[in-house]
Amino acid sequence: MAKLSDFELDIMSCFWERKQLSAPDVHRLLGVERGVTYSTIKSLIDRLEAKGALSRAETPGRVIYYRAAVKQDKVRKPLVKSFLRRRSNEYFMAKSSGINSAVWSQCR
Repeated sequence: MAKLSDFELDIMSCFWERKQLSAPDVHRLLGVERGVTYSTIKSLIDRLEAKGALSRAETPGRVIYYRAAVKQDKVRKPLVKSFLRRRSNEYFMAKSSGINSAVWSQCR
C-alpha cells in the first residue's frame, strides 16, 4: 500500500465508516466543510483508486459508488510504526547533540 496523505486518510475514514459512497457524497461530507472543490475530491478519489485503497462498488446510471478496498488496520499500523520511528530518531539525535530531557519534553 502506497503512503496516503492526511487528506487522503480523511477521505478513507469516510469510507471506513460507511459501506459505500459516491464522490458527491464525499464532497458533501468533507469538501464543503473544508472549502475544497468537487473536482479536488474526485481527483483524490481517483488517486486512492489507483493506489488500491478504494474500489468501485457499483455504477447505477451515471453515479459511481466506491468502497474501501483496504482495512483501516492495514493503513494505520504502518503509520504508527513510521511515527514512532521518526520520534525515536528525533529523540536520539537530540540526546546525542546534548539536549537534556527537560528541553526534549518541551519540543514534543
